[in-house]
Amino acid sequence: LCFFKRCSPGTQLVQTKRNIYRYTKQTEEEKEEADSGKFKLFSAAVIERSPVVTPTAPKWYNDWIFANSEFQERYGRDYTYEDIVEKIKAEHAAARSKKLSKKQAKREGNASLTINEAKLRKQIGMAPLDPGKQRQVELILERRKVMEYNPRRTAFDVADKRKHLYRCLDRSLYLLVRKNRVTEDWQFPLVAWDGQETMRQAAERAATEEFGTAFRTYFWGNAPDGHWVVRFDDEKKTQTGYDGYKIFYYRALLLGGDMAIDSKKTLSYAW
Repeated sequence: LCFFKRCSPGTQLVQTKRNIYRYTKQTEEEKEEADSGKFKLFSAAVIERSPVVTPTAPKWYNDWIFANSEFQERYGRDYTYEDIVEKIKAEHAAARSKKLSKKQAKREGNASLTINEAKLRKQIGMAPLDPGKQRQVELILERRKVMEYNPRRTAFDVADKRKHLYRCLDRSLYLLVRKNRVTEDWQFPLVAWDGQETMRQAAERAATEEFGTAFRTYFWGNAPDGHWVVRFDDEKKTQTGYDGYKIFYYRALLLGGDMAIDSKKTLSYAW
């Protein structure tokens, strides 16, 4: 998860690690204080480009894979079809002997077990492939020998071009916009709640107004992923008529489409 912060004048964006917060249960006094007052409400769209490739496995997982493979090679056993049939017959006979008494088993004799060989071989993965599928498998294996894999780190990663999506392929990217302000100019797309819509609809409107109708997203749910509360000082309370503002963040998945950014409102954007 990547966030950006304002830094020195010569550098526009710096990637920072996500903070891990430990939430505690609020007391009744804290709840009353948080809910008290008159706040201006905003909705923000947190638009995510999900990972394109599987993230690189951690070292402990690779160590476990190699250890398990070595254990199987050293102590494992390859069962033949005949071994599996004998084991099935033995388990069937043992289960039947538990149900019947000795006299009943002696009187009825040994019950035969019929095994469908073709069906069993298919279930345990020992059925031979037909010639057509066998040729397809051999062709795939031959192509894998000369297959060239694309690198996980692309040219856009090296150049640090944050307007392109073909970067950070094994991680999530989040869309930020830069407003024409001196401080705190990078933010998620957001709009003020108009009082006639739901907060999710306001977040959807924020994405549409910022990037146009051709930019397609999918919002995960009606509940926000989080919110941010800011309280004004006495001077700002007098100027605005509010005690502060609250921003509700709604997570959305990027589906595609072209951006149509209004340069008068937004200076730039970054993933």
